[in-house]
Amino acid sequence: MAPGLIELYLPRWTEQSSHRGERLDDSVCLVLSPISMMIRPSEVWKDYGSWEAFHEKEGGRLSRFANIHFSQIGEVASRLNSGKQCVVTPGRFAFGGLNLVVEVGFEDDVVWLCRVGWANRPGSEEFTDKYVEAMMESTVTTMRYLKSHSSLPIPEIYAYESKPSASEQGAVYIFIEPLPGRADLFNKPLAEKSKETIELELKAQETIAYVTAELCKFTFPAIGWLRETKEGITVAPFVDYDGTETGPFTTSLEYFKSVAKNTHRLHANSQGTSKETQFACWLYEQLAAKMDDYNSGPFPLMHPDFGDAQLLFTDDLNLTGVLDFDGIGTVPWLLVSCFPPGVKINLARDEQEHYNPAVLAQIRNNRISYELSLRKHAELGAPVERVVSLLEHKRGKVDMADLLVYFSDPYYKYDGKKAFEYLFPDSSQSMEEFRENWERERQEQVFV
Repeated sequence: MAPGLIELYLPRWTEQSSHRGERLDDSVCLVLSPISMMIRPSEVWKDYGSWEAFHEKEGGRLSRFANIHFSQIGEVASRLNSGKQCVVTPGRFAFGGLNLVVEVGFEDDVVWLCRVGWANRPGSEEFTDKYVEAMMESTVTTMRYLKSHSSLPIPEIYAYESKPSASEQGAVYIFIEPLPGRADLFNKPLAEKSKETIELELKAQETIAYVTAELCKFTFPAIGWLRETKEGITVAPFVDYDGTETGPFTTSLEYFKSVAKNTHRLHANSQGTSKETQFACWLYEQLAAKMDDYNSGPFPLMHPDFGDAQLLFTDDLNLTGVLDFDGIGTVPWLLVSCFPPGVKINLARDEQEHYNPAVLAQIRNNRISYELSLRKHAELGAPVERVVSLLEHKRGKVDMADLLVYFSDPYYKYDGKKAFEYLFPDSSQSMEEFRENWERERQEQVFV
């Protein structure tokens, strides 16, 4: 999968008439401006006292924020907003693994949020500048496009800087519109989930299906990241963390074969060339060659990390915001037919029976709710008939697309058993026996 999954989590806020905005957890929540109408988001964020105190407490695990020039945020915001005076919350921040969010309050009672991040930890180069710039430009392009063309509630982008070397803040940033809503309705351990919470999760899948259907309205002739050019919106290459460009792809096969090739590279770099690794990568290559459904464009947009944490709701589950678009792009129809991240099943964990049975049952129930909602949208004319058809008639192939893109990474240490069963359903050999014969033949070819 193309990198760029965002990790932005903000505490909950509520209206003055509700629960006074008490802190519940670290889920994504933003607040509507002007501030006279709502509690400011910083009122429910943890107060560290100062930027320096924040680093003393969190600096070890959040060392990537060390190079952020906190004192520059207010100056940049003021310049970008016609010189209006502003105040940046001095010791209250929200953050995830990749981004920090601060509140900027202007003299006219308008609030902006500044999301700054995607910085490398000191002494490392996890993300190249080329990747960060391309990802940010694509994110901004797509958000603004959807803001203008879709009915989705997407925050306005006031200003941004996509080049790390050009940023006065020491890292790339976006100044965005705060939105009302809460995203903490579902972020509870299983033991703390009530019947009402579980029912809310099922309803949330209906909203996720709605957003999926809405994004499918916007199709493009190739697979990649969107970019704004003089000629308008175009499909540009994906860019990996190391700056490698792939695509844009004009067929699904090209895309999946590129994924398999990249997976082989990742395995070689992290796990060496054991026969188990080599065999798994070979299986992935065989899978990629079969991913030819709806092979030619146009291709739909897909949110890369889409679940209830990227959605803001009112207490009665009216959608008020769709967030976290880093890495969004056009993808094959097989990929958009996969279940969203919140209801994916890790094959390695499932096969090793590491799931809590109750958790697995809830995931499956949420999947049913999501799929039924997609079908309803298709019946109402939404352009998801391809998705519904693939789920109904080619579920096995959809699952393999999911495996290839999301679970073939060496991080999961998956041996490819499901891929083997899909590719060789009539084999009289076990995967282990087949692998031994495959390895023997491969060695013989090497010596010839």
